[in-house]
Amino acid sequence: MISGDWMEAAAVVRRLREYVTACGNGAAAARAIGISPQYLSDILSGYRAPSERVCHRLGLRRMVVYVVSGKSATTN
Repeated sequence: MISGDWMEAAAVVRRLREYVTACGNGAAAARAIGISPQYLSDILSGYRAPSERVCHRLGLRRMVVYVVSGKSATTN
């Protein structure tokens, strides 16, 4: 069970965009976080998920959640 506040991926990206704006630009934000500008761009474009380092800078904790869809991947 997940307790506390949670955010969808799109909300995390919005928060990251706000952080980039506060830093002045993507290069400055990437430098402040300690990641490459390309990795930052990949996160903002939805190609990659934010790392623990990025989440920590945004005041978040990363958790992966899997939800049962009702369909089984295996046949017994």
